[in-house]
Amino acid sequence: MINDIEAADPEFLFITPSHQFPTGNIMPISRRIELLNWAATGKNRYIIEDDYDSEFKYGTDNIPSLQSLDRTQRVIYFGAFSKTLLPSFRISYMVLPPDLLELYQHNYSDRIQGCSSLQLYTLHYFIESGDYAKHIKRMNQHYNKKRKQLVNELHLRFQHKVRIQDVPAGLHFLAEFDTDKSYNAIRTKAIEEKLEIYTLEHFLLKKDDRHPEYNQIVMGFANIQEDDISEAVDRLYRGVC
Repeated sequence: MINDIEAADPEFLFITPSHQFPTGNIMPISRRIELLNWAATGKNRYIIEDDYDSEFKYGTDNIPSLQSLDRTQRVIYFGAFSKTLLPSFRISYMVLPPDLLELYQHNYSDRIQGCSSLQLYTLHYFIESGDYAKHIKRMNQHYNKKRKQLVNELHLRFQHKVRIQDVPAGLHFLAEFDTDKSYNAIRTKAIEEKLEIYTLEHFLLKKDDRHPEYNQIVMGFANIQEDDISEAVDRLYRGVC
């Protein structure tokens, strides 16, 4: 929220606008413009834009990154290939504004590249050949199929007891469950059901002792097999309801 940012008056702002974690929200273009205007009005203000899974969009128009909209050179853009290729690949990148790039080159001119040269060349040819773009298209179709199946199974099993923030992007979404159980009770039951779950409370900086109207759970679907989705939802139902 821009009012909170102005009140805190930070020099660096770390954001994930393409698909915020854990809420899953996509930052609208109007808010992106507000942030760029905020950064432009300060002497040493910079925005760090982490586009950690921006490649995964399901039937939505691609909203341009802040970096591509930046006219005052205040955005530091980060990305990685861990989500699109392999978590163990460990190759990431950053796009620096020209003034910071000059400082980086001056201070780290003797820095030795830590990535495997073989992996870097392989990735280079994978992108140059167009196969990486084809791979992303296939993975979008694959993940979108699983996402739709999981959403449908949740609606069928929980009926009116679930509300889903079905943002068509990324590899997770947020689901709200109408239940009398506390977060602690849900986590305990999930262990019995051999489910690994993350409630929204897990990501709060300050714990709220009040009983929430809805228990919110981050639903990741990247690693689950399609044949296991129905059983997983049944286990979740026993754990939540």
